[in-house]
Amino acid sequence: GVFLGLDQARLLLLDKLRSRAILAKDLRQLTAAEHRLLLASVKSSRLVALLRTIHALKQVNTPDQEVKGEIHRRINFLEGKFSSFMAWMEFLSESEGALGLLGTVAGIYGAFTTEALASANTMQLIKYLGLALATTYLGLVASLVLNFLTTQVFNMQNQGMVIMSEKGEEYLAAIDSFGSEKG
Repeated sequence: GVFLGLDQARLLLLDKLRSRAILAKDLRQLTAAEHRLLLASVKSSRLVALLRTIHALKQVNTPDQEVKGEIHRRINFLEGKFSSFMAWMEFLSESEGALGLLGTVAGIYGAFTTEALASANTMQLIKYLGLALATTYLGLVASLVLNFLTTQVFNMQNQGMVIMSEKGEEYLAAIDSFGSEKG
């Protein structure tokens, strides 16, 4: 689970880094030629793909409402994919806690079997109770770490979607300001 979370964080960070040239600019202040150059020069990212789609739609005179609909469809699609990831992360986090509890039960069961009690071996009892406590501890720590990581990745995703929506609307307004010039 931690590896999946770190990989998703890496992908989101990489996407943001690839978009930084666009994020740093007020798209309404650029000319049509500067827009074309900017979109051609940046590395591919989710934001770049969205802006290229908006550009292509406006090239064929698609009404603004349809372009805005495409922006929202793209964001909803990405949120849907991310929702699947979040479901897996939730499952893994809950599983870690359950595995810790399973180890606790196994340790206590081992400590209180008829054979263990009949031998009255204190070291064996301590060994099984140690197993019970260690698995509880590890399950709780792993679950907490995964929950923290998942929360951070969730926030990164949401922030990215807000930025995509804002920049998409900004780009659409910029293209519309060009008038009859095909941006």
